[in-house]
Order: sequence, then C-alpha cells, then structure tokens
Amino acid sequence: MGDVAAALAGLAQPERGGQPDGPADGSSHRRYLAVADGILAAVGAGHLSPGDRLPNERELARICATSRTTVRDALLALELFGVVEVRPGSGCYISSLSSPRRRTSSVMMDAVPRELIEARISVEPQVARICAGNVQPAEIRRLRGLIDQCEAEGERAASDDLGTFLTMSHDFHSELARSCGNSILADLTRQLVDVTAHPLWQVVNAMHVRDPANRAEQIAEHRTILDAVERADGDLAAVTMHDHLSRLEQHIFGTIRVGKGIVRQPPRSR
Repeated sequence: MGDVAAALAGLAQPERGGQPDGPADGSSHRRYLAVADGILAAVGAGHLSPGDRLPNERELARICATSRTTVRDALLALELFGVVEVRPGSGCYISSLSSPRRRTSSVMMDAVPRELIEARISVEPQVARICAGNVQPAEIRRLRGLIDQCEAEGERAASDDLGTFLTMSHDFHSELARSCGNSILADLTRQLVDVTAHPLWQVVNAMHVRDPANRAEQIAEHRTILDAVERADGDLAAVTMHDHLSRLEQHIFGTIRVGKGIVRQPPRSR
C-alpha cells in the first residue's frame, strides 16, 4: 500500500471552496484520468505488481485529495482498460494482464484521444457536406434505422455495459461516410471511428455516455445530422456534424471551440 500511496501523492491538490474536485474546469473535469494515470505509472515503474490490492476508495480519495466519485471513475476506466480487476467482497486488484508496457502517461490517456477527436472535427464535417444530397433514400432509411437501434440500446444498457451502444454510435459515423461516394474519405473516417483501433478513446467516451442524458444528446444530434443530409443542405450538414463533435470534445476535455480552427482551453487551477 505504501508504494501506491507514494506514487499517487503527487496528484494531491488543495481543495477549492472546501470541496474536493471544485468547479468543472480543464483540470478537475478530467481529474479521474489523472488518478488513473498515477496508478498506471505505479504499475509501469514496478511499484505495483499483478495481484497487488489497491487501497479502498476512501483511502485512495484521501491519498489523491479528491472525491470518492472521482476515484470510482478512475477505477472504472482502469477496469475497462484491463489494468485492474474488481473482486466483489474483496477489493480492487492489479490485473494479471498488466505489465510494464501498460505504463501510460498523459500522452496516451489525454493527447491521443484529444488528437483523435481533433482529427474527426477536421474530417467529418466535410464528409457530411459531401453526403448531403448524395445519399440514396434507401440508405437514409437504413441509417435512420441504425439510429433507432442505437437509441433503444442506449435506453436499455446499464452504465457499465455500454460497449454495444458505443459501437453502434460509431457505426453511424462510418456508415454515413461510406455513403459519401469518396472511398478515401470513407476509409479515413472508418479508421478514425474504429472502436477496436482506439481502446483508450473508448475508455474516455464510455465515461461520458454513462450519463443517460449524454446518450440521448448524441442520438438527437445524429438525427439532426441525418436530417440535414436528407434535405441536401451541405452547409447545415457540415455545421451540425462540427457542433456534434465539438460538444463531445468539450464534454470530455473541457475544450471550447470559439471559431473555425480556434480552440480555447479553460484556465487550469494552480
């Protein structure tokens, strides 16, 4: 226990306003990733080994000077990533699948998912613009059916069983791009949204869609995008796709896009 306490001690920050985790600014919004990163670093440095038991949520929250909710989110992210294993009635253990190669820094837990969404914001609005007026009615009906299925799955799924919802949500993007008539753009979009190729993005996104309201928002935005495509309004299709992805980026990373190509980061606490 001492090793993990030492590894995570540097993550502790003063509480703001007497409450851990303070306002949802750029740092606190994703604080669970900082906690997860500290645990991963301890595994990579050899301070924690497969089979080691982590402190309980209350102790981890004390070590990291954060809330138990934040710790719980960090452990869920690590469980999804296969780093930890939760044993009911016993505790949370470092998985036997963990190894030093799993050491992840902010480059993996932050920059890669961030770069991925930035790339999608650059590519997918133009794909939606091309799709407008070029997608056949039968394909529109198929895409609308996919959204309906995704909505039903989102309403049915528990917060810890969202794999199918996420896959179907990304399928909408790749299937829409497949209809644009440009095989290069279609393949590029497919690579960007391929859930198997971006497991860390899945971890980050899964935390976001645990909230049923966020799942409903994604579905509504997909419908708006498809409506613009069906109406052959290329400008509207591009704008709605850009706004959809930008809102997702803001929810997850706290990034605010204030204009074309302009990104503003909320001030970080000191």
